[in-house]
Parts: sequence; C-alpha cells; structure tokens
Amino acid sequence: MDSTLRPLLLLVISNLLVELWSDYIKVTTNGNNLFIYHLYAPIEYACLGAIFYLALPSEKHRKRVIGSIIGYIVIVVISTIFWQSPEHNNSITYMIESGLVIYWCFVFFRTLLDRQDLYVPERDGLFWLFVAILIYFAGTFFTIGLIDYFIISNQKLATFIYYASFPFNYILYVTIGVVCLLPSSLPNHE
Repeated sequence: MDSTLRPLLLLVISNLLVELWSDYIKVTTNGNNLFIYHLYAPIEYACLGAIFYLALPSEKHRKRVIGSIIGYIVIVVISTIFWQSPEHNNSITYMIESGLVIYWCFVFFRTLLDRQDLYVPERDGLFWLFVAILIYFAGTFFTIGLIDYFIISNQKLATFIYYASFPFNYILYVTIGVVCLLPSSLPNHE
C-alpha cells in the first residue's frame, strides 16, 4: 500500500469503531450517543490531515496542514465547551472540518495542475481518492447544516436528509476500497 494511504486505514478502522460504539449505545440503552462524535471529530480530521500532509509536496503546505490540525482540535474543544455540548449534534465543528477538507482537496488539485511532468490523473488512485473525499465532504457540509436547521423545526425532514446523505458515504468508501485494491502505479495510456 502506498505510504500516503496508510492513514486512510486508520480513518476507516476508527470510523467503523465509532459507528459500532454509537449503534451499541443507541440499541442497548437508547441513550444519547452524540458525545462519541465530539470525541471522533478531531481524530477524523487528524487522519485526513495526515493524508494531505503526505500527499502535498510543498513544505509550506505541510506546515499549514499541521497548523490546521492543531487549530481544529482547539476549535472542537472550544465549541464543545461553549456552544454545542456533548449532548447536542456538533454540526459547527463538522462544517468547519468539511470546509478545511474541501480547501485541502483544492490545494492538492492545484499541485497536480502545477506539475511539469506527463501526469494522467485518471490513472492515479490518489487523485480519485481526493475526488471522493471532496464529494463526501461537500455533501456533508450541506447535509449537516440542513439537519442542524431542520432538527428544530421539522424532525421528519431532518431524518430524511440524514438518510439522503448516505450515498456520500457509499461513494467515499467504495472509492477507498477500489483505490486500496488497485496497484499504486498504473501504466500510462501510451
């Protein structure tokens, strides 16, 4: 596996464990499981940040990725203490995370445009991974915001939006599976 993709394994495993833990709490106690996502948000962004750190060639971008991880952890702690307690959906922090991830995806795409060699993006698994990450987090940004708004005024619509967001998960995890199963360097067209 490409060393850039190793943090991806941690992301997938941690996501699976969080979802299992969350479901266990919901099924066994019918309790509030939202605190888990307050704990998971910085772990998720740290894993994604590690992927960006390894994928971006510029030292300047790498330093900014590290700074964004530290800044995001501070934002999560402040948001959890002052705005959205562990008993509530932490939509503000997930929307900030989505914005940061979208930004880093575009930085990655820009570095591809700046390459001087013959580069064929459709043959690069990392390119497709970042496309899927971009689609997932762009969708998450809007669905989390809508759910947070409608959970107060229209619970039925909020539930519908929640389930309508599942295709973003499928796109991301199918792409992760394909990228990890394919060889890391595919031959060029020519």
